Amino acid sequence: WLEEGKDWRRAGRALEKGWDAATVQRKLTALREAAKPAPRPLMPASRPGSRPDRPPPPTDAELANLPAGLCKRYQQGRCHKGRSCKWKHELWPELQARWEKFRKSG
Repeated sequence: WLEEGKDWRRAGRALEKGWDAATVQRKLTALREAAKPAPRPLMPASRPGSRPDRPPPPTDAELANLPAGLCKRYQQGRCHKGRSCKWKHELWPELQARWEKFRKSG
């Protein structure tokens, strides 16, 4: 975004030239929009037909039978607490079998 001070100076100069306030506002809005950075893609684009390097994370429904004490977010690859997490960070044997099946299918 442009700095507010520059916007005020531009608006002052434009009004001195005889522009109406609506035109000044429209032009400042257009300048702000042009100065915005382009949005970044959420995921890097992969080549069509390429195989992902790992299976998709399990859904909450697939983790319904997760044994007590194991971290659900760790199973999904989303736990960022590390050692401070109160749940165990061990891979559930059913998910371990899923990983092995995925590796062998490649």
